[in-house]
Amino acid sequence: MMNCIGTVPHEWGMNVLHLWGAKAVSDKMKQPINQIHRAHVTILS
Repeated sequence: MMNCIGTVPHEWGMNVLHLWGAKAVSDKMKQPINQIHRAHVTILS
């Protein structure tokens, strides 16, 4: 019982870290695209 309780939060924690890392990478990828898009919109308007 103790082992299960110890394992689940660890797995959950690893998943959260993985998701957080993926989101951080996604945000870094999106940022330049947003800047390019904004510049393009500015040129058009």
